[in-house]
Amino acid sequence: MPLVFGRHLNSMGQTLTLTSGKILMSGKNLTVGGALTLNSGTTITKGGGTLTYGSLSNSGTIN
Repeated sequence: MPLVFGRHLNSMGQTLTLTSGKILMSGKNLTVGGALTLNSGTTITKGGGTLTYGSLSNSGTIN
């Protein structure tokens, strides 16, 4: 799933859980104010974008 525009989940308690598949940031920014969780077999490819998060539970791949 490519990001079409930067996404900010800044509000308190907002989380993002990637249960399957891929996120292709393609130079866009992704901000998760709370927890970012990647399940096994998932991938976030930053591709020049900036990834920020409050906390990380990572069983996947970030590159």
